[in-house]
Amino acid sequence: MHIGILREFIADTLPRRAVQALMAALALALMAAPAAARVIGKDDRLMGFPHAFASAEKSLGIVSISGTGGCTAFCVAPDVVATSAHCLLKQDGSWRQKSLFFLFSQFSLGRAKTSFMAGNDPQSNRLNVVLGTRQQKLNGGRWLPTRVDDWALLRFDRSPCKSTLPLASLRNLPKATKGARIGMPSLLYLSAHSAANRKPSRLFSRKCRFLSRVPGMPSRYQRGFQRRVRGWAQPVHSCDAQDGQSGSPILRLTAAGRLEVLAIHSGSSNWCVTRGKRRRCYPFNVAASVASLAKSLKRFRTERVVDEESIKQIQKALRRRKLYRSAIDGIFGRGTRRAIERYERSVRWARLGLPTAELMIKLGLTPPKKAPAKTPEPAPEPERVAEPTPQPAVTTPPAVGKVSPGKLYSGSYATVIGEDERTPVLPKALASAGAAVGMLEDRFGFCNAFCVAENVIATSASCLIDDQGQWKNWSNFFRFVRWSGNRQGWSYITGRNYRTREQNIVLGRRIRPRTATGIELSARDWALMRIAKGVCGKPLRIAGDQNGAKDKPTGLISYLAWSESDREQKKQRPVFSAGCGLVETIPGPAKSVQEAAQSLLPKDGLLLHTCDVQTNQAGSPIVQALPGGDVAALALSTGHYVLRRLAPGRKIVAHKVNTAVPITALAPSLKRFQSEKVLGYADITRIQKALHKRKLHYGKTGGVFDMATREAILRFEKEQNLPPLGLPTGRILERLGLKPEAGG
Repeated sequence: MHIGILREFIADTLPRRAVQALMAALALALMAAPAAARVIGKDDRLMGFPHAFASAEKSLGIVSISGTGGCTAFCVAPDVVATSAHCLLKQDGSWRQKSLFFLFSQFSLGRAKTSFMAGNDPQSNRLNVVLGTRQQKLNGGRWLPTRVDDWALLRFDRSPCKSTLPLASLRNLPKATKGARIGMPSLLYLSAHSAANRKPSRLFSRKCRFLSRVPGMPSRYQRGFQRRVRGWAQPVHSCDAQDGQSGSPILRLTAAGRLEVLAIHSGSSNWCVTRGKRRRCYPFNVAASVASLAKSLKRFRTERVVDEESIKQIQKALRRRKLYRSAIDGIFGRGTRRAIERYERSVRWARLGLPTAELMIKLGLTPPKKAPAKTPEPAPEPERVAEPTPQPAVTTPPAVGKVSPGKLYSGSYATVIGEDERTPVLPKALASAGAAVGMLEDRFGFCNAFCVAENVIATSASCLIDDQGQWKNWSNFFRFVRWSGNRQGWSYITGRNYRTREQNIVLGRRIRPRTATGIELSARDWALMRIAKGVCGKPLRIAGDQNGAKDKPTGLISYLAWSESDREQKKQRPVFSAGCGLVETIPGPAKSVQEAAQSLLPKDGLLLHTCDVQTNQAGSPIVQALPGGDVAALALSTGHYVLRRLAPGRKIVAHKVNTAVPITALAPSLKRFQSEKVLGYADITRIQKALHKRKLHYGKTGGVFDMATREAILRFEKEQNLPPLGLPTGRILERLGLKPEAGG
């Protein structure tokens, strides 16, 4: 009887206490039943790793799809991890994730570090995976992992592994490990909640042994099992496990205190015996041998994968040998991988299944020459705003009234001018604008942002990149949170990984170094980001004239988490900076200070305002009520500007004013951002090469959209008098005199 039907029947016919007692007894009976094939006998697992095995945690992680669920994995090289092949494949041998968007997450001090596949698209991702097997058997509709080669190697970017586990290829594991201390450490998500919050549990399977017999099965049935096991060459073990622990390394602690991998936990199975009308099954766990993995790992690390044209040559050569039957298209798919594996088996090579230069030589082909390492050409000197000559060092104070050079600070800085006039209450005329403002969060901090289109938000570029122009959060894992009443709506940036997310972010600010006047942000300190979900509702209107409707309320709207408790409880409070507006110079100080401010400020439209703000309010909009009840955004708050002078009595006085970017600075780029389509990796490669010929691009030309490519496109857009976007779009391709790839 189905357990759900049984529960309903019991609940309808028995008293409540009797129901509870009966269900508890039923649960214990089910746990002790032989069908529980993953825990052998008593569950001997520990929460946490013993001290002798604790060092293995540095090499462990979780390989998952889109950050949810997953299997345990471990590092075998600085950029290569090993796990079970069935964690990547379905029962029919197809990929669980067609785009191969696999993540490798490591955990240290409560923080997760995520790495992505080393490729930039499904084609190149497949070239970074080695599969021990694609063959999976079904036994009565149930998958039976009976292959010794149920392992996989994956190459990830940025070399995430700081510590690796050595492999020990031993024969006859039950005999070779007799008396040794063996254990299986695992990282796994025990619930959907822990997976969503990236909080894994650490489980250690102790009392592990490699077996030549099925645990608990009578000896008269063991002979058939041992004959089958020898045919499998499959390690059988008694480590307790569950779903999610596949891919865990089974380790041996040597006499010298060294940990080494003996096998990889692959899953569980049953050995069933039928005597007359009675059928009984005995559970056991199986593992994949690391002997073949070690040989493939050596090839994986040393051999060079070739390009698409060379893949076509390999396909033709394999077709002549009657090993390949599909199209000659240069696409590395399942048919090409299997044909290469058949050839490797015929020449007794370790399994790799990848189109490499060494494979071409073996097939009698000429591989492409490896491009020599080139010394990168120096980047052109960035354009600079005219600066005053820095003051020379002096031993005596400057004359009274002398004004020092001003400094412009990024969104990491902000200030309250005079008395703090901020309030948690929005004026009625501006209340509708509060629904368009939200917080932009990452793992380390937050800024403000606001909706400028149905799926586009605007913020300060200084919230996203540092002073050297590098991403503050390299994975671009930003989250936009917006409130409507007491309800919260949120969305991540569009894109399945950090590379595709970067293609959905427009940076108005270019990479510029520090100068004598501080950070040259000027009116380009803005950013546009496309969000995955439509949580914006009604976006803010972009005002075309900052001087219109002067008699209507004006102010700066933000959302803040005012304390650590607020952040933990996800409570954000609205903050409205009242009694403020846009100004043309620093209010109040002497005429000499005002003149110095005007001479030192950039000439491309940077605005000054008197709204009271603090650090986390960067990216907030300055809004204004318009006739007819509408609300428009005038500017975007960025940082603040400081001038210092020597007052009478040799006292240094600092004059501060907050800075903002006019909203009209990003309007043309917003129009392009909404109308132009971002291209794929093939067209990105062509754009990079074309810009390289024009001496605008000085980075790699391998189809990866990085900061160097963004900067090159920005330089080209400036030449073409286009609004800055910095993204590889069809318009850029057209201006370069190229046509999009078919299907691109």
